[in-house]
Amino acid sequence: MSQWLTDIASSHRLQLGVTALASGFLAASAVIGLQNAKRWYNIHDLKDSIPELKSKHDIERVCTSEMQK
Repeated sequence: MSQWLTDIASSHRLQLGVTALASGFLAASAVIGLQNAKRWYNIHDLKDSIPELKSKHDIERVCTSEMQK
């Protein structure tokens, strides 16, 4: 059993396969992380662009500008 593990550990094909899996995992993680960061930024940018409606006058102004479009 020990000899079998030693043979597997020194196998160049196994090392290449593990390296390929690790690099694929890291690349996928980076892409997903960047997409999540971009989505988070876009959501907060959109939320920040929505005006605060504190009074009736503000509501009428927003409604009127929407109707003019």
